[in-house]
Amino acid sequence: MPPTFTTLPLEVRNEIYGHLFCYDSITPLSSKTGKLLHLNNRPRLAPDFLLHIPSDPQDFLALLSVNHQISDEAADFFYYKTTFHGKWHEIVAFVKGIGARRGNMIRSMEISHPNWYAFIFDKDEDFEMLSGLLPNLRTLHIAASAPDFTRLQNELIQGGILKIAGKFDIGVCNTWSDEMLSGSEPRVRQFYRHRHVWRCDKGTTQWTGGDCVRTIISQFNWERQCWINTEES
Repeated sequence: MPPTFTTLPLEVRNEIYGHLFCYDSITPLSSKTGKLLHLNNRPRLAPDFLLHIPSDPQDFLALLSVNHQISDEAADFFYYKTTFHGKWHEIVAFVKGIGARRGNMIRSMEISHPNWYAFIFDKDEDFEMLSGLLPNLRTLHIAASAPDFTRLQNELIQGGILKIAGKFDIGVCNTWSDEMLSGSEPRVRQFYRHRHVWRCDKGTTQWTGGDCVRTIISQFNWERQCWINTEES
């Protein structure tokens, strides 16, 4: 009898799952037209950017509906290995929608926070609620681009981020670029990038970082290169 997918060794099936679910992060989205997954990869030469590949969840996750054995194996691999990325309300809606069993599998979450709106938490939706729905979470990363880092910290504290300190690794990275350098050639734009990193590791309630580090950034020909001239302020 010729081999079938389920008769292959588990190590081989996991290799196949790994090739299928091979993205740096996945953004779950919902709209009036239905649900969508953005499959994200970070370019090697520009890791600050995400390349989005829209995908219908029914196509991308079809393997989870083949049978009970493959569904359990693929779901465990998908939720365990994937970093889920999105804005706060997108993440909350996604976690509530997948149920407790699959929420237990998630290990990595990244919340993005654009600069054009405040970090607003609805009633009964805060970081403590999120950690309760994801009991096995290992890392929570918040990527923000707010011009006022102190205000961002206060918004996160109001959302209960201090209450979940020590449960898993928490990192807040805020990046804001401004102050165009005078004398730059029109073809080569140079400006300062302000970066704050504030973190709390699992097992401790001590927060570290929060200072500003400035880096000179140069852009030309649609490529970005970074010099290591940094200074704290």
